Amino acid sequence: MSAIARHAGTRGRAARRIAMFSTGLAGLIAFNVIIGLFGLVAAGVGLVAFIMTALFVIARSSRREMQTHG
Repeated sequence: MSAIARHAGTRGRAARRIAMFSTGLAGLIAFNVIIGLFGLVAAGVGLVAFIMTALFVIARSSRREMQTHG
């Protein structure tokens, strides 16, 4: 039996292990990217809501000031 034939199973096992590791790593990266995109969307929505609230409060206070001071 040659040395290549003796280590064929070991090489197959190592290749399988590398394939499983790379698949898991790719899945983890994809999951983190998706969660990151959700986080960016949530931050954008929060920022828009904050700006709209600030504009609404400024508009109400300036309107009230115009009513009180003529």
